[in-house]
Amino acid sequence: MSKLEALREPVTYVLVGLLNTGIATGLIFLALACGLSPVGANGLGYAAGLLISFLLNSRFTFRVQMCRLNMARFFIVAGVAYLANLLVLLVTTLFICSGYLAQLPGIVIYTVIGYFANKFWALRG
Repeated sequence: MSKLEALREPVTYVLVGLLNTGIATGLIFLALACGLSPVGANGLGYAAGLLISFLLNSRFTFRVQMCRLNMARFFIVAGVAYLANLLVLLVTTLFICSGYLAQLPGIVIYTVIGYFANKFWALRG
């Protein structure tokens, strides 16, 4: 396997993640601006990116069939990653007053957990 082939999967995952992060963060910030709580805004943003993430990561990142088992596993991974994100968000809001900045550490945690759990369990080829 060439270096380029070895990098295809994580690079594609990051690109899909950037798209989802953009969508989710945009919705989070819009919801915050409309008066939703940081936790509520966070949930809305992540829920919106979930289906897009499954479709794109199944097809382009991990190149697996979009079947019910993979979707169920993907949603389990997303749930675990989201709970980790939420825990980080709740702790972070104790130290950072800005609901906007408090989102950032959770985004990182969600992404790292999601990649490895999907690669080795939910969407393994």
